[in-house]
Amino acid sequence: MIPSPSLSTLLALAAALSAVDAVANTTASSWVPRTCDNNPTGPLTPPFKQRSCRAPVELLDYRKVTTHYPWTHKPECAPSSLEGKNRHPYCAFTRDDFRGTQGLIVLTDSDIASDLGHILDDRDPKWWRAPAEEPLPETPPYSIVYLEEKGLGVVADRFIPKGTVIMRDAPAILKLVDRPKSLDKDEAIIVAERAFVKLPKEEQMQILDLARNMGGPRLDDVVRTNAFRIKLQGVEHYGVFKEVARLNHECRPNAITRWSSMRVQMEVIAYKDIKPGEEITLSYAPLNMVSDDRADLIMGTWGFQCQCSLCKSEAEVFLSDAHRRQMDRIMEELDIAEVRTPVLVADLAEELEEMIDEESLDAQRGDIYGILSRVYSEMGDFKGALRYAEKGSLKQEYYKGWDDSRTWQARRFVEILKMRIRRSKM
Repeated sequence: MIPSPSLSTLLALAAALSAVDAVANTTASSWVPRTCDNNPTGPLTPPFKQRSCRAPVELLDYRKVTTHYPWTHKPECAPSSLEGKNRHPYCAFTRDDFRGTQGLIVLTDSDIASDLGHILDDRDPKWWRAPAEEPLPETPPYSIVYLEEKGLGVVADRFIPKGTVIMRDAPAILKLVDRPKSLDKDEAIIVAERAFVKLPKEEQMQILDLARNMGGPRLDDVVRTNAFRIKLQGVEHYGVFKEVARLNHECRPNAITRWSSMRVQMEVIAYKDIKPGEEITLSYAPLNMVSDDRADLIMGTWGFQCQCSLCKSEAEVFLSDAHRRQMDRIMEELDIAEVRTPVLVADLAEELEEMIDEESLDAQRGDIYGILSRVYSEMGDFKGALRYAEKGSLKQEYYKGWDDSRTWQARRFVEILKMRIRRSKM
């Protein structure tokens, strides 16, 4: 059976077709912007003359054109990144009508920015195979209020059952994590500020009103204090989300985030049942970290010392750290092929399940089940491996998202195991 092409392959093919057509029919002096036809029932390869996608800005000399698809403003590029033979300058790409409701600044290289056109403008769900989104309630189930000792936070107005999508938020700013080595910090800040002033004044104030803990220029401080680390086109970026940024930290949170790179949005999901009047919180640190590592990460990245209910209890912290360290030891033991036996692996898996429940680490189950499935596969127990692989795939999709690379890898491993089981029966 011929495998179905991956989503990234289809997007790359679409980008190539669009780019070839654009270059063939575009010059810097005569280029006329057009809009992509989005026909969900039409052919994948329409007649040549009907392909009307505008050329990505990366294919054009941005200094010689007046429109920069899919952006609504001229890119602000770092002069140092335009020097020499660098074909992918570092720029601030701005769009003031993202999703029709807000602005978006993307601080990245031009190669990544050009690929975003197929996501920002020409989103065709028919070819995505994306699951339907759970509708949000007409009125949000929360309010943003002032909390003593914390400042602003998010509090539930009514009961929120576990698994509920509480909010969806599109990014206001996306920033490449690893900027070019030739680009110094001050130059990157200037580029960001030049793009920022192009946003509507009201939106500028909403962004600048977010928390600031790190010091330095105001906009840069907002980004460093409020950013989430996400992947855009497979490359790590920082993302600032105006609504999600209002959620405070808790080491044992009652909500989690789920990023979709294809939909370019962050979802907040109830990790537990949330009672009316209860603050809705996230963990800024990975859930499986021990307390000292969490404290160092939180202070070093966000500039505050955690005072949540877990951190205030020495007894709870001691027990929680003991569970996490025991989980690490189990993982190390599972990695030693010479000592694996079916009975030992089953016992260790059962112990992991108990500690996951104790520490509220259900969001880690997808990764842990993936490890267990590979252990069983290496032992030659493909049915045992498939059992954990299928459970892990479902957990990855639920917690990481349908379009996350870990979800796709988990699904792929499920198919590999099914194929191995079929072959073993021949």
